[in-house]
Amino acid sequence: MSVYALVFAKYPEPGKVKTRLSPPLSPQQAADIHLAALRATCELVGSINGIRTVLVATPDSACAKMANDLNTLIDDHWPQGDGTLGARLERASARTFRDGASRLLIFGADSPTIPSDFLHRAIAALDGHDAVAGPCDDGGYYLLGLREPQPSLFQNIDWGSKRVMAQTRQRAQQAEVNLYELPPWYDMDRIDDLERAADDLDSDDAQPIRRALQQTIDSTLDMLEGNG
Repeated sequence: MSVYALVFAKYPEPGKVKTRLSPPLSPQQAADIHLAALRATCELVGSINGIRTVLVATPDSACAKMANDLNTLIDDHWPQGDGTLGARLERASARTFRDGASRLLIFGADSPTIPSDFLHRAIAALDGHDAVAGPCDDGGYYLLGLREPQPSLFQNIDWGSKRVMAQTRQRAQQAEVNLYELPPWYDMDRIDDLERAADDLDSDDAQPIRRALQQTIDSTLDMLEGNG
C-alpha cells in the first residue's frame, strides 16, 4: 500500500500568514509560528512508517525555497498552481493517484498537535470507507483522506468559512461518498489555540521539532504576558 501525505502550506511571509494572531503578535512572530508549525506538522506526518510526505506550496515561486528549508522532513515538493483552494486541492489529489498512491491524506500546516493515533485511524478507516475527515473546532477540517479521487469534495465549498466541514459532508452525501469522521481537533489560529497547543506538545517523548515548536510558543506567550 502506497500512502501519500500532502501538506498544503503558504510561504512564511510576515503579514501573509497567521494573520489572526497579529495582533497581539507582530507579523514576524506570527510568521515564525507558522514556519515552526509547518516543520512540526511534516515531522509528525513523516513519523508514520511508509508514508510519502509531499509539500504543496504557494506561491509557486517559493516552493523550492520552502522545500530546502524543510530538507529531510519531506520526500518531494509540488507547487499549488493557480485557482481556488478547491481547484488546487483537486489537482494535487488527482496527481497523487496518478503517481500510484493507494491512500491519500491531506493536511494544512496549522495542526501539528494532532494525536498520531488519529493518523493511524485515518489510514485504517480508508480500508472500508471512500473518504475520512477530521472536523476542526472552527468549522473546517484538519485532515482529509481519500482512497481514490473524489473531485466533488472540493467543489462548491466556501473555503475559509465556518461551513467547510458541513458542506463537505453535504458533497459526500450527494456523491454517495462513504465518509468516516475522526474526533474533532483544532487549528492554531488564535492565541487561545497556542495556549492549548503548548499543553498538548508538553510531553517527555515529543519529537525534537515538535518540542522546538512548544518552546517557540512558550516564549511567545511569556512575552505577551510580560507585556500585558
